[in-house]
Amino acid sequence: MKMATQALQRRRVSVSPVGAANCKAGSQRRSRSVGEPPAPKQTTAPMRRTSSRYSELQATSLTNAGMRQVAEQCSELTGMLKEKAAKVARSTTGTKNSARNDDAVSVCEVWGKAFKTGSLSTASCSKVVCFRDRIEYTIRGHPQEDAVQMVMEFAHFIEPELHRGSRTFCFRLHRELEYFNRYYNPQNSGHVLSITFASNADVETFERRAWPHIQEQSKMQRSVPNSPSPW
Repeated sequence: MKMATQALQRRRVSVSPVGAANCKAGSQRRSRSVGEPPAPKQTTAPMRRTSSRYSELQATSLTNAGMRQVAEQCSELTGMLKEKAAKVARSTTGTKNSARNDDAVSVCEVWGKAFKTGSLSTASCSKVVCFRDRIEYTIRGHPQEDAVQMVMEFAHFIEPELHRGSRTFCFRLHRELEYFNRYYNPQNSGHVLSITFASNADVETFERRAWPHIQEQSKMQRSVPNSPSPW
């Protein structure tokens, strides 16, 4: 009995290493036959790369969407600014055209029968055309030039006066006049320019339509109802 037990123990001892070796060898053979790398190297790295690539794509997509939104807003603002600029241009053009039209249209046309420019006095019938900013008339009988067209702006008038009694409108200019250098001296306070109207109707028309513009634009103006002209 003792001998049988010993023999059995010897077999177990001898079998276990072999079986373990066989199991180990079989396990090794199975591992080599599969040929797969270790799990951590096989699965973790690709997943990290895939996750990183997804984040990059997501960030790129968000960036592109934001850029498209900004571009749309800029395009919308540009369109609004162009529309406003066009409206302003149309409004400015309309104002300029209106101003030019106002300057080109006379406010009244009356007749004068006598004209004085400093020391030169002439008596001839001439139409006096008044605009919003200036007066135009022709002096005939100039000693050297025969006829001279006078165009003078209200803003340059000094001390304009309207005398209804004598039907005379007079004013001064602080500048020399071409063709009248020997007759008009701006430094001489006694030298004036004057127009004597042909009729009372001419005076009334001038006072109603032209005189307000002269008062608005000239300096130190006076209206004297019935006194005669000092010139």
